[in-house]
Amino acid sequence: MGSPRRTAAAIRDSASAGEWPEAEVIHLISEECDVGLLRAHRLARGWTLVQVAEMICIQETSTLAGIPRLGHHRVSRWETGIERPSPRYLDALCRLYETRPDLLGFGRDYECARDRRTQDDGEFIEHSEYVGYPHGSLSKDTITDPAGDDELRRRTLLEGLAAGVGTAMSRPLLEAVEQTQVMLRRALSPKNSVSRDTVEWWQGRVVDHATTYRTIPAAEQLRMTLLEFDCLCRLLSQRQSIAHQAALTNTTARLAGIIGILLVDMRRPKESRSWFEAGRLAAHEVESAPLQAWLTTRESLACLYYEGPQSAVQGARLARRMMGASISTASAMAPAVEARALAQLGQGHEALVLLRHGEDVFMRLPSDPRSVGAVAFNQQKLLFYKGNVMARVGKPQDGVEACHSALAAYPAHDVVDRSHIRLDEAVSLLRLGEVEASAKVVSNVLLGIPTSLGVGPVLAEVSELISLMAARGAKSSVRNTKDLLESKTRDFERVTL
Repeated sequence: MGSPRRTAAAIRDSASAGEWPEAEVIHLISEECDVGLLRAHRLARGWTLVQVAEMICIQETSTLAGIPRLGHHRVSRWETGIERPSPRYLDALCRLYETRPDLLGFGRDYECARDRRTQDDGEFIEHSEYVGYPHGSLSKDTITDPAGDDELRRRTLLEGLAAGVGTAMSRPLLEAVEQTQVMLRRALSPKNSVSRDTVEWWQGRVVDHATTYRTIPAAEQLRMTLLEFDCLCRLLSQRQSIAHQAALTNTTARLAGIIGILLVDMRRPKESRSWFEAGRLAAHEVESAPLQAWLTTRESLACLYYEGPQSAVQGARLARRMMGASISTASAMAPAVEARALAQLGQGHEALVLLRHGEDVFMRLPSDPRSVGAVAFNQQKLLFYKGNVMARVGKPQDGVEACHSALAAYPAHDVVDRSHIRLDEAVSLLRLGEVEASAKVVSNVLLGIPTSLGVGPVLAEVSELISLMAARGAKSSVRNTKDLLESKTRDFERVTL
């Protein structure tokens, strides 16, 4: 037997192909990997212990209960039976895996026994407050929701009053009316509203995701951001001040943009556009033109890779109109993206004019501590975009030199953007007539790029280069490059789908 992780991965692949029920997958993983149900649930989803701990923390934070101190070592102790989760964490696990305690290995399901007794005795036996828990593991007070029972009694009394039943103001009825007032005071209490610390924590989470962009697998980061986005949307429905509501809405727009960027990287342009649109709706809610323009610019960049330069030109121009004379990240990025698109269309003069405009605006950009990673447009990006334009419309040798300058500015770990720059260098080499040298650069890029980081745009740019090489009549180079591209595309789809 292989490692549980590999065995579980094989089972997941078979389940995906055969559309097996989730319960069957979990049961099979538990048996084949010889692990408990709790761990089987995690392996069935392909999650790590660290991810589970983080998701529980995020889940608990969304309920305004504070950020619990939960490490992955504790989750491991639950899975191995060394330690039993508290009622609070057991409930969190059930919510995370969307199941009952007994299906996680904690307790038994007595529903079947109830059904048999009901059938034999001809009467209904109330059992729901004990389902899924072993005798003596949790008390009735822990499992039932007394507040729910009180709420039912209160509403029954008030409905009776509304219907004219028992109109005398009895003590129980007076208590029900008083409880309604208590509920109002509790709802308006500051302790039940979203705190400033919670708002700042979520703002920090978006910065974290922007910073870790392309340092962890794209599919893994997408799962985490989607989970957090769901929690953030539920948090927006909580009572809070106007300032906190605006800050959280702004944060929601930024997180939607990061999700859109990740989907672009995973070659899901259609889905990415819906997320950019969702982000724009949130940005419009707080009347943030810079944020709307940034989201529109990112969408136009997706169009550049997947839909064609003409769509990218339209999107970038729309972003520039949104900004007007204002200065923000989008003010510099939008004209640079438009310049790239115009360069692909062969409109060299217009592209160079817009590129210079973007450079001028960039020099006037204010410092923004939140503009990092995925949401940044920095000096490195500007050099990258300049090399991209020069490779297509400038003098070929100038394009090579611009690409070398961009490569020198980028850190070695930023593999994806460095790959884009190397492909721009290949375009310049092709224009110089050095077809074989260009093909070698493209091949080295494909051989060295890690598909787990989300390289959909890189693969799209390679396709563009293959077309350019084919136009030069380099049949052998085109055939070899196509074979490499198909192989890398298969690897990419396997790790991202």
